[in-house]
Amino acid sequence: INLITGFPYNHIDEKNINKSKKIRSNFLSMGVKKIISVLDENSSDDPRWHPGNKFQQENYYYILDEVLKNNELAVIFKPKAPSTLAHRLGEVNDLLEEAKKTGRVYIYDADKNITGRKSSSLPIHAALSSDLVVHGHLCAGTAAIESALYGIPTVLINREKSFNNKLNDLPKNQIVFGDWPEFIHSLNTNYLKNSDSKFGEWGDYIYEFDPFNDKKGHVRIGQTLKLILNSFNQGYNRDDILDKVINEYSSKWGNDKIII
Repeated sequence: INLITGFPYNHIDEKNINKSKKIRSNFLSMGVKKIISVLDENSSDDPRWHPGNKFQQENYYYILDEVLKNNELAVIFKPKAPSTLAHRLGEVNDLLEEAKKTGRVYIYDADKNITGRKSSSLPIHAALSSDLVVHGHLCAGTAAIESALYGIPTVLINREKSFNNKLNDLPKNQIVFGDWPEFIHSLNTNYLKNSDSKFGEWGDYIYEFDPFNDKKGHVRIGQTLKLILNSFNQGYNRDDILDKVINEYSSKWGNDKIII
């Protein structure tokens, strides 16, 4: 059986929140009007097994170009592998270094000597500082969903052309864009000029991905695991325990939250 629990909110502490507030405050003190976070899903020198470096460079080039053109715009990057970022960006790293001189670019964990593949920070840490989150992928959209669940305007760019993805059903040119140039055009003609824009607003669409949207997913997971453990300790067999889980979970949260 599969239980729909909702997203588990359990990894944002006061330290993360304070850091996000500080980053945002620093940008606003410089006259920045809009802060955009861009999520980097990593890349590989060999594009056969993972999106290649050239593909990932787009997630930096287009927004960096806008930061250099617009003094009221700032960007936060959350690379999955900050230790390899300069290598993966190639010539685009020169553009990154130029944009960093404006003071309106922040890269999570860029100042840490991380030898592993992954950053110690999470996408939501960057999102909490932002007015808008951009996830430059559709095939790996969980970070975008997490940001939207926190009420932060979030868009996805379907660069892999993942048309059968559930995320591709979201409104076009509001949440889902076909490529970076399409997004940048809408950013400049819509979002940055229209304060009442629905740009990146998920509204009731979020319930298609988390039907609870109540920040209690971890509670439901914990209660279910406790029921299973206690039942085993009481001598129940596997099938009886599954029946108990189904009956109790459906009674409390609804039959539609169980997939058998």
